[in-house]
Amino acid sequence: MQVYNYAEKFLLVMHFQNLNPKESNSKREIIRLMRDYLEVAKYTSSVKAAKGTIGKILGSNGNEKIRSAIENAKELEKYWQNENKIYLKDIVKMNPSVDVYKLIERLLDEIVYLCG
Repeated sequence: MQVYNYAEKFLLVMHFQNLNPKESNSKREIIRLMRDYLEVAKYTSSVKAAKGTIGKILGSNGNEKIRSAIENAKELEKYWQNENKIYLKDIVKMNPSVDVYKLIERLLDEIVYLCG
């Protein structure tokens, strides 16, 4: 569960910026970035779960930001593939890394397919 929560924070940051695996991506740094982006004094689980937080992250160009986060996650995935890292085997060494984008991308594609 701990790895999942950390990966979730990576994806949230990726709505705003790409994360460089060669830079510090500590939990503290990711939380600082989210605090700054959301303009809150503390970024806690209650802030993350609060109504309006997702809207604040996505803003008026939500689809664009979601697609940007997906592309940023794909770039990280390519980086780790080039480093010969395997997600299920090397997850602890892969900082940052996120795989949940695949589910989100599939959901968006299904929505487009169903809604035209």
